Amino acid sequence: MEKDSTLSIMDKMVKENNQGVMLSTILTDVRFVKQGAIIGFGVPDEIGKDANTQTIIGSSDYMFMCFAVKKSELEKYRAAKTII
Repeated sequence: MEKDSTLSIMDKMVKENNQGVMLSTILTDVRFVKQGAIIGFGVPDEIGKDANTQTIIGSSDYMFMCFAVKKSELEKYRAAKTII
């Protein structure tokens, strides 16, 4: 991972307990559409309002992304203690 990549910078933010990064594991909805699937997550109202703003005007205070992590792969890394 390049040190200037978004993911690398987010990693640093998480390690520093930066409150500008929020993670939700509360899956609330899955719908299937022609393009694939739409997955909904439970988040605080502030984040939901910001996401709604982004869908209306295309810009907001937060960057939204979805990570899907295969549990078996995560467990391999956890068992090997290779987390940097």
